[in-house]
Amino acid sequence: MSTWSGRWLAWVTLLAALLLSAGRLPMDWPDWLAWLRPEWVLLAVCFWAMTNSRPLGVFGAWLAGLGFDAMVAAPLGVNAALFAIAAYAAGQLSHRLRMYTLAQQCALAFILVLACEGVRHVAHGLPAVEPSGWLMLVPALTSAAAWPVIRIVLQSLCRRFHIE
Repeated sequence: MSTWSGRWLAWVTLLAALLLSAGRLPMDWPDWLAWLRPEWVLLAVCFWAMTNSRPLGVFGAWLAGLGFDAMVAAPLGVNAALFAIAAYAAGQLSHRLRMYTLAQQCALAFILVLACEGVRHVAHGLPAVEPSGWLMLVPALTSAAAWPVIRIVLQSLCRRFHIE
């Protein structure tokens, strides 16, 4: 495996995740459907942090978070910090995480996304944001449900391009 092919593939998949996150719902659809969108970028960052070659790194995750912040008009640096922390944690625990079953990995994805949603909610200012109640659980649930698909697709890409 060449280092460049691993980095190239990681950045292309992060760009695809950013594009999936940027998609808007049609105007006549209910607003609550937007909560069903999984955290594509965060899941992709965690996958690449768990690989042996670590083509992305913490700095790459931070850059992806900055791009995400700019794309969704979030306070600059919130998602960058969250993605960098998630990449660091996934990288440090990568050997253990790879031994977990798929159900355990889904549970960890749920906890990670739920924690990130809580930090985002606080960063946006609790009084300024209308109460969402249990809706904060929905992105975590959909992300946990999307983790097996993301893992299978990205692992098949890694095998195709001979990335460990």
